[in-house]
Amino acid sequence: MADFDTLIIGAGTAGARLATRLAQLQPRLKPKSIGLIESGESFQPLACRVPALYPWCFGSNVDWGWVTEPQPELLNRSLRWPRGRLLGGSGAINALIDIQASPADWNRWGWGWAKEIDTFDISPVPEIQQSPHPWNQRFLEACQQFGLTRQDALRQSDSHICGNFLVAKRNGLRAHTGQQVENLDCVDLLSGFSVRTILFDGTKAIGVQADRFTKSSDQTDQSIQITARRILLCAGTLGSPELLLRSGIGPKGDLRELGIECRVDLPGVGKNLQDHLVVPIIFKTKHALGLHRRHSFESRKEFREFGTGSLASNIAEASALLGCGNSEHAEFQIHFTANHYWKYPFRDDKRSFLSLNVSDLHPCSRGEVRLRRKSNASETKLAIDPKYLTSNLDLARFAAAHTTASEIANQSSLAELIDEPLSPEVIDHAAVGELIRKFAQSIYHPIGTCPIQSSLQGYEPVVDSQFRVLGAENLWIADASILPDQPSCNPNRTVILIADRLARLLS
Repeated sequence: MADFDTLIIGAGTAGARLATRLAQLQPRLKPKSIGLIESGESFQPLACRVPALYPWCFGSNVDWGWVTEPQPELLNRSLRWPRGRLLGGSGAINALIDIQASPADWNRWGWGWAKEIDTFDISPVPEIQQSPHPWNQRFLEACQQFGLTRQDALRQSDSHICGNFLVAKRNGLRAHTGQQVENLDCVDLLSGFSVRTILFDGTKAIGVQADRFTKSSDQTDQSIQITARRILLCAGTLGSPELLLRSGIGPKGDLRELGIECRVDLPGVGKNLQDHLVVPIIFKTKHALGLHRRHSFESRKEFREFGTGSLASNIAEASALLGCGNSEHAEFQIHFTANHYWKYPFRDDKRSFLSLNVSDLHPCSRGEVRLRRKSNASETKLAIDPKYLTSNLDLARFAAAHTTASEIANQSSLAELIDEPLSPEVIDHAAVGELIRKFAQSIYHPIGTCPIQSSLQGYEPVVDSQFRVLGAENLWIADASILPDQPSCNPNRTVILIADRLARLLS
């Protein structure tokens, strides 16, 4: 007998939503028939609950603390990649932005089924911001003056639009998919266990080997084996390929070099890595009304009583989605923030700032994640190499987006707030390139390392159209790793869509 009918690996945005959906679609499930295993804990620190405090999660004990390999095209800089290590995953530490991908994205991927799924019909249902920063209005007016169409709230990505983000909140506090699973009778949440490898009988997945570590060290405190009739891998863009590789599923040559027996030769595992970079354009303002790093007694009282005020801010409250010509999907995104994007909230500065933070939504560069041996040769470590800007097209696209963002800042509604730009004055294409290489950062949207089959070219698929791992049995993947390329927006709601789809396929 198996320990569980279904075992879900990872209780982040995808895994927790998948467990909830399976329970909803199969109301007669027996108690504890679904195992949900999570390496982090279920405890939610204050910084995970109060929207404005999420930057304090980065680098804390609820963050995996990933860092990329040095990037030659970014002046050999290594970029940090915060990823949530707790119930709710990265959805419990992100900027709460909740926007669905464009129908043009679904068409490109061949996901006609996406039009039939309403991911907003159960919690978490995003809210309209109750107390947006007044400078958002100035930014959105400037976008309209530039020629963009304004929406009351950005529910779905489209080109040539602007508006305030919907945010994943309930009564002022963060809402995420992990909050749904703790009271489900059919779900047995196993927190604090890290899955070391997937167990197989031939090519048939039958269970996992998992370890619990002591709080004060990396020493194993408990090791268990769990069996299941079917295994659903939801460990994310980094965790899912890492676990496949450790289990002998991946490029045969790479596994041989690591001394890992190849169970399924699947060249695409760990390849096709993509991420959204962000380049801020920062302006000093004439008025000291930006986001404050410290919150007053009155602000804290307002948040406790009404769930509004500065502590309810997700910092990046408004956005513009820009197309190129007749493009069906948005090509670039500007996150507007009423602060100094680089310094906030960790450095006190009596001056006030605003930032237009530019992202290329569809980068051409492709990277990879791979295993390498640690110094003791008995353990492996994940190397993250996004290969940022290795496609010359990306630099040219960023330069064009930078120009557009500067033009929006020059519109009268926003220009009236601005004292002077802090970013260096850009006078030619070479100067733009230097600025991007020096200051670009990740906006923490990694996808694509276990991509799904589609009509798109240039990658080796890892899962079929039903999310089944190619060449394996009883093993599915449902998380951001299956996306063949980037959605035209922040990807969290798209991950929820993926989880909903697999729940329907399995029910």
